[in-house]
Amino acid sequence: MARQQYDYDLCILGGGSTGLVAGNVAGALGARVALVEKARIGGECLWTGCVPSKALLHVAEIAHTMRRGQTFGLRNIPLSHRDCGGAFDYVRAKIAEVRKNDATEKMLQDFGVDVFFGTPEIVSPHLIRTPTGDIRAAQLLIATGSSPILPDIPGLADIGYLTNVTLFDLTEVPESIIIIGGGYIAVEMGQALDRLGAKVTLIQRGSRLLMKDDEELTALLTDRLHNEDLSIHRNAEAVKAERTAGGQKSVTIRRPDGSESTVQAEEILVAVGRQANTAGLNLERFGVPLDDQGNIQTDDHGRAGMPTLWAAGDVTGRYQFSHMAEHEAKIIVRNILFPGNQAVPYDIVPWATFTDPELARVGLTQTEAEGKYGANQIQIHRHSFLQDDRAIVEGHTLGIVKVITTGLNGNIVGAHILGPRAGELIHEWALAMRHNLPIRAIADLIHVYPTLAVSNQRAAQRWYSGVQQQPLVRGILEKGFGFTPRDASDL
Repeated sequence: MARQQYDYDLCILGGGSTGLVAGNVAGALGARVALVEKARIGGECLWTGCVPSKALLHVAEIAHTMRRGQTFGLRNIPLSHRDCGGAFDYVRAKIAEVRKNDATEKMLQDFGVDVFFGTPEIVSPHLIRTPTGDIRAAQLLIATGSSPILPDIPGLADIGYLTNVTLFDLTEVPESIIIIGGGYIAVEMGQALDRLGAKVTLIQRGSRLLMKDDEELTALLTDRLHNEDLSIHRNAEAVKAERTAGGQKSVTIRRPDGSESTVQAEEILVAVGRQANTAGLNLERFGVPLDDQGNIQTDDHGRAGMPTLWAAGDVTGRYQFSHMAEHEAKIIVRNILFPGNQAVPYDIVPWATFTDPELARVGLTQTEAEGKYGANQIQIHRHSFLQDDRAIVEGHTLGIVKVITTGLNGNIVGAHILGPRAGELIHEWALAMRHNLPIRAIADLIHVYPTLAVSNQRAAQRWYSGVQQQPLVRGILEKGFGFTPRDASDL
């Protein structure tokens, strides 16, 4: 159909990270854009996700440092959970500051994006009904995000619980809290609340925390959490919740052998995962493919079952991170407005868990690499932050840079970092993988000293000692240059 038959070239459902980036990019390119947001601009990341959680983690780190002042030659300052209630005031202040400084709504206005508020209804692939009127658009991008999954635990709804949506409404740090879940939200908030004085109990149904991350590094992080007095129950399923006679909240946990026990706390935080916000959109009517969790299934270009319908961000369930939502949005807008089909690079996606120390990854884990290439066909290169001068002087030496390569040339297939500022350091590996650079490119790059990034270089330099042990290289060195390399175990 001709352009004039539509009010807009693109209608976006959702005003979170995906919708904002898509709206601004499309508007800046001259497209006529409508954006429909059911509640408030900013989405999960601003109001209940990235911004408030990182603000709370920052305050918690300060509290932890104050209690350990003698470690740095200062005085220890004891803090109880009652002393730390202002942390939530700080969180809300930072939400307001980020909202003001980002000026997202003004940016939409500057790029000519028309914003509609209210719950949308998809009448047809080209017709969106809102409380303030109908929108006719040539293309539709669904970016409605996700919400916390609420587990079916008998009694839980009766006694009440928190999620990441309600956690930051607190005005006081609870004396104790049970966290159901073992993913990044559970672990980040568990450590933060523990450092703010709460007694924290984590209940994880799986065999370990952070199941998607490298097993070796998550074990080190779990030991740190244990040492900070978090109580962690693994292979434990929450099967019942009730209120005790003393007013506490109680959760019964069951283990694989059928044995049961109970834990009690003042509050319960549910963090067992997220589900797509697709209810009420009438997607089934148009044959939009959904998986068992309600996530919209898209191809690698962002299309959702038909040429004019697209989806991105949390609603697809692929990678529920704000940085991926932004990246998907840019590529999909390009695919909508210009000829050609650019694929979203789902093979190289970095992410981080912002605990202390941070845990970051890109590419394959060791287990995944062994499954794909074979254990004998991969090489592991490690460097400990115990040997990083910057980490030593700042007192943050727990952690490892771990890089996985294949082939004689040292092709990087995965990188994992547990350590200070791991979320920053992982980008060097992501860039190398995106541009197919071998590990020696990092080894030979000049790194500023003393910085934490030197540990990336040191891990990469381990490749040289390993490659010398390869039969082909060893033979060349022995026959061509007349010397025998030392065994790697001696290095």
